[in-house]
Amino acid sequence: MPYKAFVSLKKETHKVKLVFLRLKSLKKKVLEIINTAKNDNDKTRNSMHQFKIVDNNGNDITSNKQLKIAFKTRPVFLSVHFIQTITTDDKVDHDNDEKKNPEEKFHKIINPLVLLTGSAKYKSLNDLPDVKEDLIMFKNVFKEVYGYEVYCTYDPNKPETESLTLRQLNRFLMKYYINIAEKSYDSLIFVWCGYGNTTSEEKEEGEDILITSDDDKYKSFKKVQELFGHDTNVFLNKPKIYIKNVYRGNEQHQQRKRINQQWYNCGSDTITISSITPGKSIFNSTNPYKGKGSYFTECFCNVISQNIKSSKSLYDNLMLISKSTKQKALNGQIIQLTSTCDRHAFLYINNNYLSSTNAELDKDVSWNKANKKAHEMVNEMINNKQQGIVVVATNIEQLAKSNSNGQLSQKNIPFSMMIDSSQYMKKKLILESYSISSFHSKIITFDNITIDGSVYAVDCIIDGFGNCHITQQLIPTNTSVIRCHFRSHVFTCPWPIDIENLMELGKNTLDISKVNEAIQLFRFVLCVQLQTLHDLHIDVAYSYFQLGKAHEYKGEYDKAIEYYEKDLEISLGEYDKAIEYHETSLKIKLNKFVHDNYEVSVSYNNLGCVYDNKGEYDKAIEYHEKSLKIRLDILGPEHLAVATSYNNLGLAYNSKGEYDKAIEYHEKDLKISLNKLGSDHPDVAISYKNLASAYCGKQEYGKAMELEKSILGNIYFEKGDKVEAKKCYENALSIYIQKLGKNHQKTIKVELRLKNL
Repeated sequence: MPYKAFVSLKKETHKVKLVFLRLKSLKKKVLEIINTAKNDNDKTRNSMHQFKIVDNNGNDITSNKQLKIAFKTRPVFLSVHFIQTITTDDKVDHDNDEKKNPEEKFHKIINPLVLLTGSAKYKSLNDLPDVKEDLIMFKNVFKEVYGYEVYCTYDPNKPETESLTLRQLNRFLMKYYINIAEKSYDSLIFVWCGYGNTTSEEKEEGEDILITSDDDKYKSFKKVQELFGHDTNVFLNKPKIYIKNVYRGNEQHQQRKRINQQWYNCGSDTITISSITPGKSIFNSTNPYKGKGSYFTECFCNVISQNIKSSKSLYDNLMLISKSTKQKALNGQIIQLTSTCDRHAFLYINNNYLSSTNAELDKDVSWNKANKKAHEMVNEMINNKQQGIVVVATNIEQLAKSNSNGQLSQKNIPFSMMIDSSQYMKKKLILESYSISSFHSKIITFDNITIDGSVYAVDCIIDGFGNCHITQQLIPTNTSVIRCHFRSHVFTCPWPIDIENLMELGKNTLDISKVNEAIQLFRFVLCVQLQTLHDLHIDVAYSYFQLGKAHEYKGEYDKAIEYYEKDLEISLGEYDKAIEYHETSLKIKLNKFVHDNYEVSVSYNNLGCVYDNKGEYDKAIEYHEKSLKIRLDILGPEHLAVATSYNNLGLAYNSKGEYDKAIEYHEKDLKISLNKLGSDHPDVAISYKNLASAYCGKQEYGKAMELEKSILGNIYFEKGDKVEAKKCYENALSIYIQKLGKNHQKTIKVELRLKNL
């Protein structure tokens, strides 16, 4: 695999490929570039043997080792600087060239403002369900893969946001336009998904428009470009990327042909890519992408994600996306790409966001001890009805500023000046590299600072100005108000921390393939548990398991194994304790009751379940059979408790690989459950699922697929039959909503599976 780099020589940038990372080979390539460069003068040619190569950070590359270090950060940019005798007349220009930052040769996009807009529901036009999927895909790639700050008009948890009126679009744009000066954005990415059209020739010469939900109104695309390109200097000489995924309504062929002349040139450093789907193709029943989101969006997100570590510029990626989309696009679909950028633009990962995901704070004992102390301080402030913040950080001392001259009033004092003030800082503890400090004030104003740690806000207002950030978490009480606009995403969780809710959110997030976000949630839950529970608690083991599952899903198998082993180590110890507990309970019950008492059957059942979880299936079967015998004797063959014993025996035999036995017991369980509960009860759905699982273990997939509705969706999905999978998921969803409610985790899980078909 060749090593790719961009080499800047004078005002031109050249691509080079190296088979091996050898400085000698690189210099040879540079000499070839110099010899073939256009418009070279004699002085350049005569000095071609006297040059140095500089990396992206301005360091001279003088050895193979330094060259290897330069290639660790992708894409790789190198600059060639000539070393020659210069005349007095040339000195000024030469010095200016030498002082130029290599990054001035290209646009480095690492902290863009990303605005995702679109409308899926319309007043009189046909709805566009694909738009919802498009916006979700765009949000995932920009936020989850690159770690950018993303704002979107559509929220999957708020059905009303499927519509977007002109007024709502204008308010959305102005909201972020007003605040852009407070942040250090290096670029703009604007996305529209929905209907678009071209107005008549008499009106603005065929102006491009974005059609909002109130069909008779629209937003001029030119006005969007002017807002961020002309009306503010924030994005002056910075890349402005506009992505239009447009569905055309009743546009005439004649109008469509003139579309190449309708681009609005909004100055330099602008890239616009537009995917245009004609109206006749939108609702075509043979459209293979209908209901999944557009192929353009899928292709865009795949290419941008796959090439994250390549040396391809954004324009090169967009050309590849355009080519790929055209190859598989629907009949009549138009892809257009224009650029007025005078330099290459490259997307970089924003590690300020992703670092909080990747930092393995669960392994940092001091961090968890420090946050445990912070929890105590927060509770103390709440009990005493005090307002302010508690900060756990590594750099609190470095942020301190003095107000010795008293220029600022106490009312307007910024946070950096509170740090050394006994009037505001009420407590401070040091725990190895972390300080835990409490500050009492109704209003806390962060002043151009980055807090390397966590902030707990207690019934206060947090304002801010300048470039502010919190590297880990912000945990505010319900009555706190956060008005500070951070430069990038800050993980935020309300106080008191609801572990159970966060765990369910993490599992649901993993279900819809937001792996980094799920890892962040699971790790946060694990840290809170380590701060509040003992290290060997069974809930801690469950968090280790979920982290292992997430890392396995991500393909990080070594990390997955590490967390699975931690889960197993705790769980085995807990199982032994559970067995000891249940055996003691059983002994007491046997002394107190006759051997065929129901309470004795409960203890036998509990012991069977623990041995099953531990993997000792013969022991599990032994205790479940004892439990079943008692229940049959005292309750009769049609009782639900008997069905439970049948189910548990079926599970144990299934785990043991004795599928015929498992099927026998699951069929008995199902028969009782159907008679007692009816076919639409959630427990009956579980019985169907367990029976289907046994048939799957026996590789009798036909019988498995005949059995039940809730799990059938998964089977059809695995087979690739999404139409049947959808029918089964809808059937299961109807049962769960009726019996469990819309907010139950099983209901939410089925809804998520339906959305991701």
